[in-house]
Amino acid sequence: MKYFYLSYYLTKNTPSYGGEGRIVIEKEKSLENNDSANTYKFSMINHSGTHIDSPNHFFKNGLKISDYPAEFWFFKSPRVIKVYLKPSEVLRCGKWCEDVREKDDIVLFRSGWSKFRKERKYIFRNTGVDPEVGLFLRI
Repeated sequence: MKYFYLSYYLTKNTPSYGGEGRIVIEKEKSLENNDSANTYKFSMINHSGTHIDSPNHFFKNGLKISDYPAEFWFFKSPRVIKVYLKPSEVLRCGKWCEDVREKDDIVLFRSGWSKFRKERKYIFRNTGVDPEVGLFLRI
């Protein structure tokens, strides 16, 4: 079985959607200062790094991430589909739909946009997903 990272390490330079907010990492305790351990405090907005927007992100009474049990996040038949999107392009249903199988319990899109992480277009001209894609995948 092949494995690969779905995200990147969080740092103060991690890009965020629309450039909103920054990850703040502060050292709280330090062995160098004779504290009992090295500890850190960090804060970030929920659009930092790879993330999942739960229904509550868009709908007042929608489920929150914490509403899903742990077993919900384990998948037996994941599907990774490569898509190629231009700056500001929105993923729509198309030829890739033929690659989705009924047994797939999660579909991940690999766009290759990570190569632009250090460029302005990654933050301000990023790609998106049309709602029709979600409706297609729910069926």
